[in-house]
Amino acid sequence: MNKKVLLLLWVVLVFGCAGTALAKEITVSPDGQADYATITEAVAAAQAGDCVVLRESVYTAPAETFPVLLDKPLTLRGEGDVLLNSPPFTTLFKITSDDVTVTGIDFQVRKWGIVAAQSSRLTLEGCTFTLADETYRTSSTAIWMEAMKDCSIVNCSFTGVGVCVAGDPLSESSPGKAVLTGLCEVGEDEDYFITHRFENCTVNGKPLYYIVGGKDVVVPSDAGGLIAAYCDGITVKDADVSDSSMGLEIVHSSNVVLDHVTADRCGIFGTYVAFAEGGSFRYVTVRGTNHGIDTRASRNVTVEYCLAENCDQGIFFSMCTDTVMRECDVIDCGFGCFTAVGSGMQIYNCRFAGNCDGIYLQNERDTTIADCSIAASSVVGLRVLKSTGVCEDTELTGNWTGVIIYDSDGATIHHCTLTGNQSAGIYLGDTRNTEIAYCAFAGDTTVHFEFEGSFENTVISGCTLSGTEETMLRLKSDNMPKFVNNIWMQ
Repeated sequence: MNKKVLLLLWVVLVFGCAGTALAKEITVSPDGQADYATITEAVAAAQAGDCVVLRESVYTAPAETFPVLLDKPLTLRGEGDVLLNSPPFTTLFKITSDDVTVTGIDFQVRKWGIVAAQSSRLTLEGCTFTLADETYRTSSTAIWMEAMKDCSIVNCSFTGVGVCVAGDPLSESSPGKAVLTGLCEVGEDEDYFITHRFENCTVNGKPLYYIVGGKDVVVPSDAGGLIAAYCDGITVKDADVSDSSMGLEIVHSSNVVLDHVTADRCGIFGTYVAFAEGGSFRYVTVRGTNHGIDTRASRNVTVEYCLAENCDQGIFFSMCTDTVMRECDVIDCGFGCFTAVGSGMQIYNCRFAGNCDGIYLQNERDTTIADCSIAASSVVGLRVLKSTGVCEDTELTGNWTGVIIYDSDGATIHHCTLTGNQSAGIYLGDTRNTEIAYCAFAGDTTVHFEFEGSFENTVISGCTLSGTEETMLRLKSDNMPKFVNNIWMQ
């Protein structure tokens, strides 16, 4: 045996699987024929750099205490069929250390498989992640990467769940910044998005594509999932990214085109686009998804001929400027269209039916809603909170309440038809510079108007209303808007 071979053998024996001189191998098996019976005990006892070897078995609660915290550099390696079975709403691994490696483990997910937060050089290889039960689809994900850098995910497969890449955790600096979910900002440090390696990974048997810095990229139509960042022109066409956590995630890119994309039954987002400069989303379909079509901190994006059905939130905009939504159908969702903290939003010729709220404007400026139909909302057809804009030539039919405007300055309802809105046609509370004009009120309803709070320069004029003023107004305040030239059809 020559000296080079002897030297190599010495390195392997001394450094072990974790690559440090003091590393040791720790074995785990629930049958008691190992150093420890649980992963929880083994990881707690391990020292930085150790290799924890999981022998073939199923690892679950109550023997295991999840999430298992990996807060030091370790390697966890499965030998044979190693399965981690998640209890409901429980994370399996929480990783907060640099240089953690996990290989050869099957994660059965009922919330989050791995949450990796604010660390670097996580390596996952040869692992599988499966949504164990459809009951827990909403908000479930295989891997949540929060402010992570330089990660490698290789030869991993995902079924019913996927990977979510996020930026900074929420902090005092978060107000006014685009937020990925209720946990994290989208993140403006490009290393959160561009320094990873995804290789030979699949979502539901189809490729997971990771694209960074491309120009005029056309994503293959066989995509099972997509993570893309800092692209100058990117098109996704004829792709089905259903049954994942985030069907597709595109951030910090320009000229984003989604054309005939399907993203059904996604646990967090169907399509998620943030910090886009220019985009066209056409014929995107989302059904049974948490957030269906979600766009944040973007400019000049048009969403048209899209369908959102049976989603928690159908079509969502946050901090967007000069965005257009037209010829879309939103059916049986929580919030049909929710738009917040943006300006210049235009909603044309859209149909909303059976949602909790049809359209919800929150802290929006200069929104235009025209020629829409909003029907059968269980709470309210159009909700306006601290927002300005105009709704015109729109039908609001059979909602619990047709329109709610409160704490708003500069809202206008013109030439709209409000029919059979059960509790009230329009509720006004604490409004300023608000005008309701040339609208028609009819049908089976408790009242046409309900007033609460104070009103400044709020006028209702030129409207046609069934019934009498005495029976069709409900006053919960000391004053009320000014009525001018209205016609009561007794």
